[in-house]
Amino acid sequence: MQRRQKLLDDIIAGIDDPYGGTCLQNCFRILYGLPTDLQLELAYFMMLRYLPIFERKYPDITVPRQITSDISKYFETFARGVDMRTVKSFTAEGLYVTSCDGVLLAYSHQNDLFTVTSSCTCAIDSVIDARRTNVWEADDPEAWEKTQKREYVPKDRMPVFNAAGYAVFAREWEEVVKWLREKEIWNYPDEVNLELIERQLEYWIDNMYVLIVPEIAELLSQEPDDVFVDDMNDD
Repeated sequence: MQRRQKLLDDIIAGIDDPYGGTCLQNCFRILYGLPTDLQLELAYFMMLRYLPIFERKYPDITVPRQITSDISKYFETFARGVDMRTVKSFTAEGLYVTSCDGVLLAYSHQNDLFTVTSSCTCAIDSVIDARRTNVWEADDPEAWEKTQKREYVPKDRMPVFNAAGYAVFAREWEEVVKWLREKEIWNYPDEVNLELIERQLEYWIDNMYVLIVPEIAELLSQEPDDVFVDDMNDD
């Protein structure tokens, strides 16, 4: 229980890392083992904060609102399908699409700890990146236009180093922590395998925080010796 309280403070301290890796990793550690519904609720909360902006740009696309309003109904009809092909790549809204993919993957594998937590954390992080990128697009339109043309943009003019974008990034991670504190997440059972968490997190980091299918999570849940034995048996 105290573990999660400390990690909330670590997220705030990690805001100094503009790339967001510190916040994201500690968010994963906090959420791991919490009820799936709670993790999804946090992801929806963050998604809804950006939804009005998304809908102003794409008023004809209702997928995000359907998902955040009633994911079970959406899943019954479309499963994990997300038809938002008109959303441009390399934009804030493109990042927002990833958040939709994330919550649907988590919902579809609710008994898989790693899949749920990595997917919800990915959704949260993608929304925060969407908000930061949205501000950057308005604050430095020249750099944004260059990215749309696949032209070179100096590192110091990318979203991660944009001052206005960073302010939004910091505010959104503070909102995550505020929400978790209001839910008093330290009162939830914390009977998790810390070594397993770190091993799975390390794998996720190595794979650039992408959405991970359950088969990989199952492999990671095995002890290293068990995996070695299975490999030998395959031979």
